[in-house]
Amino acid sequence: MFKPSVWLLFISFIVSTYGFGFRGFHYENPRELEEINSTSRHIILEKWILQPLNHFDVRDNRLWSMRYYESDEFYNGTGPILIMLGGEWTISRGFLRSGLMFDIGKAHGAMMYYTEHRYYGKSRPVRNTKPENLQFLNVDQALADIAYFIEKKKFELDKFNQSVIVFGGSYSGNMAAWSRLKYPHLIQGALASSAPIHAKADFFEYYEVVSDLLRKYDEQCRNDVKSAIDTVELLLSHNYGAKVLQKSFNLCDTPNISDTSDIGWIMNSIAEVNLKRKNCYYYLFINL
Repeated sequence: MFKPSVWLLFISFIVSTYGFGFRGFHYENPRELEEINSTSRHIILEKWILQPLNHFDVRDNRLWSMRYYESDEFYNGTGPILIMLGGEWTISRGFLRSGLMFDIGKAHGAMMYYTEHRYYGKSRPVRNTKPENLQFLNVDQALADIAYFIEKKKFELDKFNQSVIVFGGSYSGNMAAWSRLKYPHLIQGALASSAPIHAKADFFEYYEVVSDLLRKYDEQCRNDVKSAIDTVELLLSHNYGAKVLQKSFNLCDTPNISDTSDIGWIMNSIAEVNLKRKNCYYYLFINL
Protein backbone atom coordinates (compact mmCIF):
# COMPACT_ATOMS: atom_id res chain seq x y z
CA MET A 1 0.00 0.00 0.00
CA PHE A 2 1.59 3.28 -1.05
CA LYS A 3 1.67 6.37 1.12
CA PRO A 4 0.75 9.37 -1.05
CA SER A 5 2.01 11.90 1.49
CA VAL A 6 5.49 10.36 1.40
CA TRP A 7 6.01 10.23 -2.33
CA LEU A 8 4.24 13.55 -2.92
CA LEU A 9 6.64 15.18 -0.48
CA PHE A 10 9.46 13.49 -2.33
CA ILE A 11 8.47 14.49 -5.85
CA SER A 12 7.50 17.98 -4.69
CA PHE A 13 11.03 18.39 -3.38
CA ILE A 14 12.42 17.35 -6.75
CA VAL A 15 10.19 19.69 -8.70
CA SER A 16 10.69 22.71 -6.46
CA THR A 17 14.44 22.20 -6.38
CA TYR A 18 15.16 21.27 -9.97
CA GLY A 19 12.01 22.31 -11.82
CA PHE A 20 10.12 20.63 -14.58
CA GLY A 21 11.57 20.62 -18.03
CA PHE A 22 11.59 18.75 -21.30
CA ARG A 23 14.78 17.04 -22.22
CA GLY A 24 15.31 19.42 -25.12
CA PHE A 25 15.49 22.43 -22.80
CA HIS A 26 17.26 21.08 -19.72
CA TYR A 27 19.22 18.19 -21.20
CA GLU A 28 22.89 18.22 -20.31
CA ASN A 29 25.68 17.16 -22.59
CA PRO A 30 26.55 13.46 -22.84
CA ARG A 31 28.89 12.44 -20.06
CA GLU A 32 32.30 13.44 -21.29
CA LEU A 33 35.42 12.11 -19.64
CA GLU A 34 36.77 14.64 -17.20
CA GLU A 35 39.70 16.59 -18.57
CA ILE A 36 41.62 15.90 -15.38
CA ASN A 37 41.70 12.21 -16.31
CA SER A 38 43.21 12.93 -19.71
CA THR A 39 46.92 12.87 -20.40
CA SER A 40 46.43 15.65 -22.96
CA ARG A 41 47.24 19.20 -21.89
CA HIS A 42 47.07 20.64 -25.38
CA ILE A 43 45.32 24.01 -25.60
CA ILE A 44 41.83 23.59 -27.03
CA LEU A 45 40.79 26.79 -28.79
CA GLU A 46 37.31 28.23 -28.52
CA LYS A 47 36.37 29.80 -31.85
CA TRP A 48 33.38 31.23 -33.69
CA ILE A 49 32.13 31.04 -37.24
CA LEU A 50 29.49 33.21 -38.90
CA GLN A 51 26.57 31.13 -40.14
CA PRO A 52 23.56 32.15 -42.25
CA LEU A 53 20.43 32.30 -40.15
CA ASN A 54 18.45 30.77 -42.99
CA HIS A 55 20.46 28.58 -45.36
CA PHE A 56 17.53 28.17 -47.72
CA ASP A 57 16.61 31.76 -48.56
CA VAL A 58 19.19 33.65 -50.62
CA ARG A 59 17.32 36.89 -49.92
CA ASP A 60 17.91 36.54 -46.18
CA ASN A 61 21.42 37.81 -45.40
CA ARG A 62 21.20 37.65 -41.62
CA LEU A 63 24.15 35.98 -39.88
CA TRP A 64 24.88 34.63 -36.41
CA SER A 65 27.95 33.31 -34.58
CA MET A 66 28.24 29.57 -33.98
CA ARG A 67 30.72 28.42 -31.35
CA TYR A 68 33.08 25.51 -31.81
CA TYR A 69 36.23 24.05 -30.27
CA GLU A 70 39.33 23.23 -32.29
CA SER A 71 42.31 20.98 -31.63
CA ASP A 72 45.30 20.55 -33.93
CA GLU A 73 47.19 18.52 -31.35
CA PHE A 74 47.79 15.60 -33.71
CA TYR A 75 47.22 17.21 -37.08
CA ASN A 76 49.99 16.29 -39.52
CA GLY A 77 48.72 18.20 -42.54
CA THR A 78 47.40 15.15 -44.36
CA GLY A 79 45.19 13.48 -41.78
CA PRO A 80 41.38 13.48 -41.86
CA ILE A 81 39.04 16.07 -40.37
CA LEU A 82 37.06 14.72 -37.42
CA ILE A 83 34.02 16.61 -36.16
CA MET A 84 32.04 15.90 -33.00
CA LEU A 85 28.53 17.26 -33.51
CA GLY A 86 26.85 18.99 -30.59
CA GLY A 87 23.21 18.31 -29.91
CA GLU A 88 20.74 19.77 -27.42
CA TRP A 89 23.39 20.74 -24.89
CA THR A 90 26.28 23.10 -24.16
CA ILE A 91 29.55 21.81 -25.60
CA SER A 92 32.80 21.52 -23.62
CA ARG A 93 36.35 20.47 -24.38
CA GLY A 94 36.05 16.90 -23.12
CA PHE A 95 35.69 15.10 -26.45
CA LEU A 96 38.81 16.82 -27.75
CA ARG A 97 40.86 15.52 -24.83
CA SER A 98 39.72 11.93 -24.51
CA GLY A 99 37.38 9.32 -25.92
CA LEU A 100 36.96 7.49 -29.22
CA MET A 101 37.31 10.47 -31.57
CA PHE A 102 40.37 11.62 -29.63
CA ASP A 103 41.99 8.18 -30.00
CA ILE A 104 41.20 8.04 -33.71
CA GLY A 105 42.54 11.53 -34.20
CA LYS A 106 45.75 10.61 -32.42
CA ALA A 107 46.19 7.45 -34.49
CA HIS A 108 45.60 9.16 -37.84
CA GLY A 109 47.00 12.66 -37.40
CA ALA A 110 43.59 14.29 -37.63
CA MET A 111 42.30 17.81 -37.23
CA MET A 112 39.52 17.75 -34.63
CA TYR A 113 36.51 19.98 -34.02
CA TYR A 114 33.48 20.06 -31.75
CA THR A 115 30.59 22.15 -33.07
CA GLU A 116 27.71 23.59 -31.04
CA HIS A 117 24.12 23.22 -32.21
CA ARG A 118 22.21 26.39 -33.05
CA TYR A 119 20.07 27.71 -30.18
CA TYR A 120 22.06 25.81 -27.53
CA GLY A 121 24.95 26.77 -25.27
CA LYS A 122 26.45 30.03 -26.45
CA SER A 123 25.37 29.51 -30.07
CA ARG A 124 22.28 31.69 -30.09
CA PRO A 125 21.06 32.95 -33.48
CA VAL A 126 18.41 35.15 -31.81
CA ARG A 127 18.29 37.27 -28.67
CA ASN A 128 15.25 35.54 -27.24
CA THR A 129 13.41 32.32 -27.90
CA LYS A 130 9.87 33.59 -28.28
CA PRO A 131 7.83 31.35 -30.63
CA GLU A 132 8.31 33.44 -33.76
CA ASN A 133 12.10 33.19 -33.33
CA LEU A 134 12.10 29.40 -33.16
CA GLN A 135 11.33 28.92 -36.84
CA PHE A 136 15.03 28.46 -37.58
CA LEU A 137 15.47 25.75 -34.94
CA ASN A 138 15.12 22.63 -37.07
CA VAL A 139 17.29 19.77 -38.21
CA ASP A 140 17.52 20.94 -41.83
CA GLN A 141 19.09 24.22 -40.78
CA ALA A 142 21.35 22.40 -38.31
CA LEU A 143 22.57 19.99 -40.99
CA ALA A 144 23.22 22.93 -43.31
CA ASP A 145 25.29 24.47 -40.50
CA ILE A 146 27.49 21.40 -40.56
CA ALA A 147 27.92 21.49 -44.34
CA TYR A 148 28.73 25.21 -44.24
CA PHE A 149 31.24 24.63 -41.43
CA ILE A 150 33.02 21.89 -43.37
CA GLU A 151 33.28 23.99 -46.50
CA LYS A 152 34.75 26.90 -44.56
CA LYS A 153 37.25 24.74 -42.68
CA LYS A 154 38.47 23.02 -45.83
CA PHE A 155 38.99 26.43 -47.39
CA GLU A 156 40.93 27.67 -44.35
CA LEU A 157 43.11 24.57 -44.26
CA ASP A 158 43.48 24.57 -48.05
CA LYS A 159 42.74 20.85 -47.91
CA PHE A 160 39.80 20.28 -50.21
CA ASN A 161 40.42 16.55 -50.60
CA GLN A 162 40.65 15.71 -46.90
CA SER A 163 38.29 13.00 -45.67
CA VAL A 164 35.71 14.19 -43.14
CA ILE A 165 34.25 11.94 -40.46
CA VAL A 166 31.46 13.16 -38.19
CA PHE A 167 30.60 11.79 -34.76
CA GLY A 168 27.47 12.09 -32.65
CA GLY A 169 25.42 10.48 -29.92
CA SER A 170 21.67 10.28 -29.41
CA TYR A 171 20.09 13.16 -31.39
CA SER A 172 23.48 14.33 -32.67
CA GLY A 173 24.06 10.71 -33.71
CA ASN A 174 21.02 11.10 -35.93
CA MET A 175 22.56 14.28 -37.27
CA ALA A 176 25.79 12.45 -38.06
CA ALA A 177 23.95 9.79 -40.06
CA TRP A 178 21.67 12.28 -41.82
CA SER A 179 24.51 14.64 -42.69
CA ARG A 180 26.43 11.80 -44.31
CA LEU A 181 23.35 10.94 -46.39
CA LYS A 182 22.50 14.53 -47.28
CA TYR A 183 26.02 15.78 -47.98
CA PRO A 184 28.01 12.75 -49.21
CA HIS A 185 30.30 15.02 -51.23
CA LEU A 186 31.46 16.66 -48.00
CA ILE A 187 31.30 13.82 -45.47
CA GLN A 188 32.94 10.46 -46.08
CA GLY A 189 31.91 8.71 -42.88
CA ALA A 190 29.71 8.99 -39.81
CA LEU A 191 29.64 7.34 -36.40
CA ALA A 192 26.14 7.47 -34.94
CA SER A 193 26.20 6.28 -31.34
CA SER A 194 22.86 5.37 -29.72
CA ALA A 195 21.05 7.22 -32.49
CA PRO A 196 17.24 6.72 -32.43
CA ILE A 197 16.88 7.11 -36.18
CA HIS A 198 13.49 5.36 -36.16
CA ALA A 199 11.14 8.08 -34.93
CA LYS A 200 8.23 6.95 -32.76
CA ALA A 201 5.88 8.75 -30.40
CA ASP A 202 5.87 6.09 -27.68
CA PHE A 203 9.54 5.25 -27.30
CA PHE A 204 9.02 2.84 -24.40
CA GLU A 205 12.23 0.96 -25.10
CA TYR A 206 14.24 3.87 -23.72
CA TYR A 207 12.73 3.42 -20.27
CA GLU A 208 13.15 -0.34 -20.44
CA VAL A 209 16.89 0.31 -20.48
CA VAL A 210 16.53 2.72 -17.55
CA SER A 211 14.50 0.12 -15.67
CA ASP A 212 17.14 -2.53 -16.29
CA LEU A 213 19.86 -0.22 -14.99
CA LEU A 214 17.88 0.57 -11.85
CA ARG A 215 17.36 -3.13 -11.29
CA LYS A 216 21.09 -3.76 -11.58
CA TYR A 217 21.70 -1.11 -8.96
CA ASP A 218 19.00 -2.33 -6.59
CA GLU A 219 15.85 -4.33 -7.30
CA GLN A 220 13.97 -2.47 -4.57
CA CYS A 221 15.05 0.84 -6.08
CA ARG A 222 13.48 -0.10 -9.38
CA ASN A 223 10.28 -1.28 -7.64
CA ASP A 224 9.98 1.91 -5.58
CA VAL A 225 10.38 4.15 -8.61
CA LYS A 226 7.79 2.14 -10.53
CA SER A 227 5.38 2.29 -7.59
CA ALA A 228 5.67 6.05 -7.33
CA ILE A 229 5.16 6.60 -11.07
CA ASP A 230 2.18 4.24 -11.05
CA THR A 231 0.72 6.35 -8.24
CA VAL A 232 1.07 9.53 -10.29
CA GLU A 233 -0.68 7.83 -13.19
CA LEU A 234 -3.48 6.76 -10.85
CA LEU A 235 -3.97 10.32 -9.57
CA LEU A 236 -4.05 11.61 -13.13
CA SER A 237 -7.07 9.42 -13.81
CA HIS A 238 -9.28 11.52 -11.51
CA ASN A 239 -9.97 15.25 -11.26
CA TYR A 240 -9.36 15.19 -7.52
CA GLY A 241 -6.02 13.49 -8.02
CA ALA A 242 -5.03 16.12 -10.58
CA LYS A 243 -5.75 18.84 -8.01
CA VAL A 244 -3.58 17.01 -5.49
CA LEU A 245 -0.73 16.95 -8.00
CA GLN A 246 -1.21 20.63 -8.84
CA LYS A 247 -0.87 21.57 -5.18
CA SER A 248 1.99 19.19 -4.42
CA PHE A 249 4.04 20.11 -7.50
CA ASN A 250 3.19 23.81 -7.21
CA LEU A 251 1.94 23.91 -10.81
CA CYS A 252 0.40 27.05 -12.26
CA ASP A 253 -2.75 25.18 -13.31
CA THR A 254 -4.46 21.93 -12.48
CA PRO A 255 -3.53 19.30 -15.11
CA ASN A 256 -6.33 18.59 -17.55
CA ILE A 257 -6.76 14.84 -17.32
CA SER A 258 -8.66 14.79 -20.62
CA ASP A 259 -5.72 16.42 -22.44
CA THR A 260 -3.06 13.93 -23.45
CA SER A 261 -0.56 16.77 -23.84
CA ASP A 262 -0.96 17.77 -20.20
CA ILE A 263 -0.60 14.20 -18.99
CA GLY A 264 2.34 13.57 -21.29
CA TRP A 265 4.11 16.70 -20.04
CA ILE A 266 3.69 15.71 -16.39
CA MET A 267 4.89 12.13 -16.91
CA ASN A 268 7.81 13.15 -19.13
CA SER A 269 8.92 15.72 -16.58
CA ILE A 270 8.94 13.18 -13.78
CA ALA A 271 10.72 10.58 -15.89
CA GLU A 272 13.46 13.02 -16.90
CA VAL A 273 14.31 14.07 -13.33
CA ASN A 274 17.96 13.44 -12.48
CA LEU A 275 19.24 14.41 -9.07
CA LYS A 276 22.81 13.36 -9.84
CA ARG A 277 23.04 11.26 -6.72
CA LYS A 278 24.78 7.92 -6.36
CA ASN A 279 21.82 6.71 -4.33
CA CYS A 280 18.59 5.51 -5.87
CA TYR A 281 16.78 8.81 -6.39
CA TYR A 282 18.43 10.03 -3.20
CA TYR A 283 16.41 7.62 -1.06
CA LEU A 284 13.31 9.74 -1.59
CA PHE A 285 11.08 6.94 -2.82
CA ILE A 286 11.80 4.87 0.28
CA ASN A 287 8.85 3.53 2.30
CA LEU A 288 6.22 3.98 -0.37
